[in-house]
Amino acid sequence: MLLERDSNRTRSSGTYELSLADVRELTNDLERRYANPIAIAQAQREQRVCIAVDGHDPLSDIGRQLEQRIFNAEAGDHRPEVMRSEYGVYEDRSLFFLVYDTEAAEVTGVLRAVTGTAGFGPPVKSIRDSLHTEGYQAEFIDLTTDSTSYANPEVGIIGEHSNTSLLLDRKFVESYHGMRSGEGIFDIATIAVEKSARRQSMATAHFLIAAAYRATHILGIHHAVTFVRSDLLEYLREGLDMRWRDLAGLGATQYVDGDPFLSQPAYVSFHDFRRVVEANRHDVLLGRPLKMGPSYSSFLEFATSADVDHLFVL
Repeated sequence: MLLERDSNRTRSSGTYELSLADVRELTNDLERRYANPIAIAQAQREQRVCIAVDGHDPLSDIGRQLEQRIFNAEAGDHRPEVMRSEYGVYEDRSLFFLVYDTEAAEVTGVLRAVTGTAGFGPPVKSIRDSLHTEGYQAEFIDLTTDSTSYANPEVGIIGEHSNTSLLLDRKFVESYHGMRSGEGIFDIATIAVEKSARRQSMATAHFLIAAAYRATHILGIHHAVTFVRSDLLEYLREGLDMRWRDLAGLGATQYVDGDPFLSQPAYVSFHDFRRVVEANRHDVLLGRPLKMGPSYSSFLEFATSADVDHLFVL
């Protein structure tokens, strides 16, 4: 469960170097531990169950392996040592949402969230990466003319300075979106889905985003950030009616040198998104057509319907 941790359970090694046999063994462990919700889903001919585990749980290594393999195949140069360098400092604050396919008997999708607190402790990954991504200095010169309003000479507990722009610091980014000191932040740090699952439909991705939506409600977190491919962000905005705003007004950029695509840092208020979801849910109850179409309808059901609560083990 998201708010519980079993101190007696073996801790994850945080590895990205599992053999196929290792993955199968961990998947067998997942099937034994969550036999009941999986059996219920199978009895109802449901293909997917989403299970949340924290970064210390050995099952989280299934998610790490999937992240590394998909990113390395599609973006290149995401070897295990690169993944450790990118995510190692965030393992203690990581939550993994695993979509288990009841027909394939394997995990076909993973979303990693990094949790943090505005104004306290280290920043979440997407905010920190925005502070350290080349190419943003000119944008911030255009955005503000008074750096003293946000300048924070004391890095300390409050945050971290950009190494690309004196005008961009953590306090600026959090203040820009109304994140008040002490409020929780949910960073959608990775989304990875097997190509075979993507070919069928967007259902696995919908499951992952719906799980994130449900999780923030459980945890009482209103603020979410991400730094994802621009085409995926466009889908989240247009396909799922999520009101993602450019993070601190920043545009798309090349996240890592050599990436064959542009990525975009973004912010969404899950508090505001819940209002949109609830309004759309009531439109469905009243028989009104949804402007977002049938794809959005499936996401809306995953995110809000009590009829599928059993498919989310959070």
